[in-house]
Amino acid sequence: MKRCHGQGFRVIRGSIRLFAVSVAAVFIATPLICSAEMTVMSDSELAQVTGSGYSKFTLVDGVALAEFDVRVLTYTEIDSMKLAYWDNGTGSDWDENWTTVKLGSEAQDLDLKGFFVRAEFENINDAANRALKSFKIGFKDVTGTLEADFNSFNGDLNSTAYHRSFLGNRTFQLTNSELSLSINIDGPHKGIWYTIDNATIVH
Repeated sequence: MKRCHGQGFRVIRGSIRLFAVSVAAVFIATPLICSAEMTVMSDSELAQVTGSGYSKFTLVDGVALAEFDVRVLTYTEIDSMKLAYWDNGTGSDWDENWTTVKLGSEAQDLDLKGFFVRAEFENINDAANRALKSFKIGFKDVTGTLEADFNSFNGDLNSTAYHRSFLGNRTFQLTNSELSLSINIDGPHKGIWYTIDNATIVH
């Protein structure tokens, strides 16, 4: 077995034009950097090799949750991001319509930690009647700026619900905030729903 020493990290940095359903679903696992020769490890040496904490999976009361120890640093510019064009009962429009979007800034990357995926089911133990109620993906701990022309914002901002609301040009400073996207099959937040739970308005 090869023994090596080094520092491992997972980080992504870049600028993209298109935004696919979650920023946070994309990450790069950088290989461990090491310099060593192949040697045989003894049983006692092997017994000292441990590893844990990268991921956690739970299934409680019909809610499946996968959590990953992933950190993402990004400065991303997006010309236009539109999600979920449909009739929600008040007419057909976009749930999310953001333009001139900036995640982070040239001076400081948006820092995203604690990637997670959450799925909630009805009748999870009944294969014939099992149904997906909602799907959520994002990061639990985000710090940095989010700027956009929010022509339509559908989501929860600092515990206030907005339904296809025009917020105008805004820059939010997120501090250890959740930043996630939900797809809800029914209920009061049916459709695409963002959650930002700790943000201050810069302008």
